Amino acid sequence: MRLRLAHQVFLLIVVVAAATTTVMALAMALNLRQGFQDYLLARDLADLKAYVANLERRLSALPGPIRLADRPDLLRSLPGLDLPGEDRPLPPRPIPGSPERLAPPMEFTARLVVLDDQGRMLLGPSGALRIADHAILPRAPIVVRGEQVGEARLILPPRLSTPADAGFLERQLRHMILAGALILGVGSLAALWIARASGESLREIRRVTDSIARGEFRTRLREHGPVEVAETLGNINRMAEELEAMDAARRRWLAEISHELRTPLTALRAEIEALQDGVRPLTPDAIGSLAEEAARLSGLLEDLHVFAVARLSGTPDRSDRIDLVDLLKEAAERFELLVRSAGLTLTIDVGGLQSAPCLGDRRALEQMIANLLTNSLKYTRAGGRILIALRRTEDQGFTLTVDDTAPAPPRDALGRLFEPLYRIEPDRNRQAGGSGMGLAICEMIARAHDGAIRALASDLGGLRVEVYLPDGAAA
Repeated sequence: MRLRLAHQVFLLIVVVAAATTTVMALAMALNLRQGFQDYLLARDLADLKAYVANLERRLSALPGPIRLADRPDLLRSLPGLDLPGEDRPLPPRPIPGSPERLAPPMEFTARLVVLDDQGRMLLGPSGALRIADHAILPRAPIVVRGEQVGEARLILPPRLSTPADAGFLERQLRHMILAGALILGVGSLAALWIARASGESLREIRRVTDSIARGEFRTRLREHGPVEVAETLGNINRMAEELEAMDAARRRWLAEISHELRTPLTALRAEIEALQDGVRPLTPDAIGSLAEEAARLSGLLEDLHVFAVARLSGTPDRSDRIDLVDLLKEAAERFELLVRSAGLTLTIDVGGLQSAPCLGDRRALEQMIANLLTNSLKYTRAGGRILIALRRTEDQGFTLTVDDTAPAPPRDALGRLFEPLYRIEPDRNRQAGGSGMGLAICEMIARAHDGAIRALASDLGGLRVEVYLPDGAAA
């Protein structure tokens, strides 16, 4: 059975919290136990040194040479010590390090061993000398008037020397266990909250993405939670908005295409029926009218084909080395007769550029320039002018602008001029204008060259179309 992500997150956090708490508890327990043992050893060393110092002071007060064996009473009569007799046996519990594996008593006074200068034991429990000879024990020499007269040793205690010490350590361990359980409980609650919160966000994301998959693009997510989650939800919302816009554009485009195709087909059908019914005689004018409608329909289909191919083909082949100055001059020569017949003038301004080398798709750039000139040619009134300008930008790219004189499109329509099949009435109609695809194709070509295109109000009184080709397109 596959677990849900929320359950996996919960289990992961609980396991990590439990493992961390266990490791911390074990480390603290070991550290506490070792630290406590070090504390007990340091305390024993301090007691041993204090005992030796007191003994040395009392022995120094005696006259003549000092022999510890002659004054055993001083070994047992120091203040604060209640020493047992020398024949007191050790408890039977074994410890490592001694030949007979005898266990030392826990009290300090019962673990004290005093030897004379010959190594004979003067004070200590029976068997202590054998332990002292084979174990590394705390030792302190007994020195009187610069001469060592003996040695004091202390048998190491078991792990805990007194019940009070054992109780203290047990209480600390119990508190650590309780603290670990509390941390684990808090971690489990936090894991449950995180799992539920993440699960809620994921369920909401799944609900919205399921709706988007069914074509319901109006559904939106509430952007909340941590930064990463909120950004992901925002990206899904933007994706839904883009899909909604694309779906609306697709529906609108299908409707506009059907409308655009129906218009010339209706005109053709009406004229053909008129010829069939004899309402209109079959004359050269009638045949010319049919040919004009067929040409308009053919042009629309060709523009739609070019636009679709540009959308599907993606990035064009930009390996052609092109001189934009020559490209503009060639376009001006091709359009010279059409411009004169329309009563217009065409001017090229390259700003002193002798050449403008560029890497790109030559056919695509030629078509873009031709579409821009055709657009100005069709919608500029007689007596006007068309100005083509080329400038190099600061980033070593190029800016190509095409300006024309009146009429000018409304400012609120400038942003829609590059939409497929978009026209502005009454100046931009089907009779005077084209298919409504020319500027849309220009936008596709500019974007394919990593450039940009925009429509502005021209200083000449008409429309300005500005095309930017970045440094990557420049040779």
